[in-house]
Parts: sequence; structure tokens; C-alpha cells
Amino acid sequence: MNFDQRSTMKVDRKNYTVELHELEALAKALDTQKEIAERAFYIHREATRNSQHLHDPEVAQYLEEEFIEDQSKKIRELAGHTTDLKKFITANHGQDLSLALYLFDEYLQKTA
Repeated sequence: MNFDQRSTMKVDRKNYTVELHELEALAKALDTQKEIAERAFYIHREATRNSQHLHDPEVAQYLEEEFIEDQSKKIRELAGHTTDLKKFITANHGQDLSLALYLFDEYLQKTA
């Protein structure tokens, strides 16, 4: 089996090429989680504002306890996974990406 070749899948007699972009996918997931966190912080800021119409301590408490802690944990995990994948790729100077991805997958299975 040649891991340097592109993977292809046959579905309904058509060939679809599946390209692997793991690092970009992790970066996109991290950016998405950061954007969600920024929006949550905006809602939190508006809920805690000392204005007659906007002050809502219940919403602020809910966001703090149920959402913001989990969101920050997800961001830290994704950032760590991104760093770990970069280390796996650069460990052999980017020579054997398929091996680096395999080792990273094994590493994730052990840590999850």
C-alpha cells in the first residue's frame, strides 16, 4: 500500500478524490471555536452591562458556568492538537507525511 498516493473512493461508479488536509482542518476548527467564544463574550459583556434595559445577571451566570469554561477548554485542546500535529510533521522535516499522520492518529487515540 502506497501512502503517498491520493486516496480515491468509488461511489456510484464515479471517482471522488479525497485529499487530506488535517492541519488546515484543525486550524479551521480552532478559528470556529474562537469565533463562537468571541460571540459568547460579547453576549456576556452586554448581559453584565449596568444599563437599565441590558443588565441580566442570570444570563451572565449561565454563560460563565455552562458555556465559557467548556469553550475555553475546547480552544486549549484544539490549539494543543494543532501544535502536536505540527511537531509530528516537522519531526522528520516533512518527509513522510503519511507516517506523521498515522502517529498523530495513534497519539490522539491514546490521549482521548
